[in-house]
Amino acid sequence: MKISRYKKKVKEPLRQTTLCFLINNDEILLAMKKRGFGKDRWNGVGGKPNPNEVTEKTTIREAKEEISVTPKNIEVRAVLDFYFPLHPDWSQRVIVYFSENWDGEPMETEEMLPKWYKKTICRLIQCGQTINFGFRRFSPVQN
Repeated sequence: MKISRYKKKVKEPLRQTTLCFLINNDEILLAMKKRGFGKDRWNGVGGKPNPNEVTEKTTIREAKEEISVTPKNIEVRAVLDFYFPLHPDWSQRVIVYFSENWDGEPMETEEMLPKWYKKTICRLIQCGQTINFGFRRFSPVQN
């Protein structure tokens, strides 16, 4: 099915969600999702806003909950619409943030296992796609 036909069947507006990637010089922090949607996949931290919560606040709250850090000076780097033809209720708009400043040290929690990767060698093998968020094309893999 063409995306244009599918989009007509999706409820608008798409559900809003967030992702945040911490950047430290030539490294990016990815986290292995340990449960729920995206389990066993490397990704940024983030999630769904609480009622009446703006996405910037969601990003900060989720980073605290998922890896015990408080991002500062977050910057929108991408807005991505994902459509799931077999599961329309999964369709979502993801606001992607980067942060080069934060309080705390990334720590494993019940939900996420964070790990630093060199930006130049990351490959998204488990996701099966390549992403470009404003630095060299990468796909996350373990070193």
